[in-house]
Amino acid sequence: MAGEDRPEAPPEAAPDPIVAAREEFLRQVLDAAARGVLRPDEYAARVHALETATSVADMAAIVARPVTDAPCGDTPAPTLDPVDLARLMAPPPRSRRRKDRSRYGALIAVVALFALLLAAGLWMAGHVHGGGGTIGGPGALGPSGVVAVPATALS
Repeated sequence: MAGEDRPEAPPEAAPDPIVAAREEFLRQVLDAAARGVLRPDEYAARVHALETATSVADMAAIVARPVTDAPCGDTPAPTLDPVDLARLMAPPPRSRRRKDRSRYGALIAVVALFALLLAAGLWMAGHVHGGGGTIGGPGALGPSGVVAVPATALS
């Protein structure tokens, strides 16, 4: 196996320059937030804007925006947007328990029906005597697998 040709690993693709620039700008915004320069809501807004930016120039403009002068402790709580208000006003989601219970109920009903049909079939096989070949009737198979013929039929 010394003479086998092994396929070479494919060369690694060159990194996308926009992705590399985005990572650098995200690091700058994170550093500013860690130093306390950016408020949490401003940090979140800039990160979202960086993630949706399509060019390096847009990203540079987002990072270069001036920081508001309000200190971190005096900022009011951000207001709720209409989507948040709608979620708060909406009734709680319906429980899945009802759906799960009906699924288990259907499974129990199918198993019970199967057991009932099986029991009825076994009862009929042991109690209904008809023509030849039935259990216990004339012409039924004996213990050795041979047809048992009554002695009166031989004379």
